[in-house]
Amino acid sequence: MTVPAPPLPGAPTQTCPKCGMAVPAAAYVCAFCKERLRTSPVTWIIAGILAFVFIAPIINSALTRPAPVPVRTAEEAARAEADQKAAAEKAKLDEAAFAKSPAGKIQQKHPDWSRKVCEAIAGKKVGVGMSAEQVRLSWGKPEKVNSTVYGRGTHEQWVYGGSQYVYFEDGVMTSLQQTK
Repeated sequence: MTVPAPPLPGAPTQTCPKCGMAVPAAAYVCAFCKERLRTSPVTWIIAGILAFVFIAPIINSALTRPAPVPVRTAEEAARAEADQKAAAEKAKLDEAAFAKSPAGKIQQKHPDWSRKVCEAIAGKKVGVGMSAEQVRLSWGKPEKVNSTVYGRGTHEQWVYGGSQYVYFEDGVMTSLQQTK
């Protein structure tokens, strides 16, 4: 019987849990007692492939199975249809009211801006992510603008009233500082 060589001095080792001998840290099997120390990456790859082959069809069939259609009475269907019509009518009225509001008029001029941004501008509020044009529409022209141009872009500080500072990176608001 051949006796395995001990690990090289200074090489990282691990202790076999079965026989207690020092074996190289990279070993998958103990050279002394043949105990498995860790699972080979090839084993994990094969296990993954097998799992995919056997589990994927099960998941696919579960995802493609049609959902059961709920059975409704004629009264429930009529009530649901009436609720949908009422919701659509309310949404139409809300949209018409918004179009007449100051925020709606802003959105008519700038249709690519979100309703939330237009409402903030109409309410004289600013927020991170707003463009310089949106902040100017909301708060007006700043008293002072401090600009720094650097390798990656432009950094600006807009000063309002000496106590409010709006910071921009490449024309997009990144922060707001207010002193009291």
